[in-house]
Amino acid sequence: MTRAATDLPELAVSTVEDSHDKLAEGMLGGLFELVLGYDLTDHPELKKEVLCEVSPHVLLPADHRLARRRKVALTALADEPLVLLDLPHSRDYFARLFQASGVSPWVRHRTHSAELARALVARGGGYTLLNLRPRSDVSIEGLPYAVVPLEVDLAASEAHLRVVLMRVAGARRTRKAEALAQLCRRYLPSLIEQN
Repeated sequence: MTRAATDLPELAVSTVEDSHDKLAEGMLGGLFELVLGYDLTDHPELKKEVLCEVSPHVLLPADHRLARRRKVALTALADEPLVLLDLPHSRDYFARLFQASGVSPWVRHRTHSAELARALVARGGGYTLLNLRPRSDVSIEGLPYAVVPLEVDLAASEAHLRVVLMRVAGARRTRKAEALAQLCRRYLPSLIEQN
């Protein structure tokens, strides 16, 4: 939101981080005008605008035997512990990736935080799957980890996640929400591609 403060200094922007379901409820209840997130929920009253797509990555301890590979398949990690980003819709998405690979993961740790997942991986607690590539290959504790693209037997349309702006269909668009949407359209795809 620092970009919003710089480009739109007259605009007061409040942000909330929550589950997809809670954000959808908030939009339908009039609490939020605009939601930015992954396209993981289908709701007939919400209109989505695709901003970009992100592909899955495997995060591994820096000294892992597969850390220097160009791509890693889940079959190569079948006997290793997983640090699962355990959010309701994310959990289902990751389950599809494992199912497509014919792998039943051994979940050692569950977390609701991508930052904690990266920290556990860096400490050798297992591997994890994420879609947004971190800007740094170092955990919050300063420990390194490796990021390798995931090789999966799914069409890109199923393996990639779409990043979307969501609004209530048919709702009046405020100038404030439209200005913020324009900012997201202008900067978000290039910021994600840099990662």
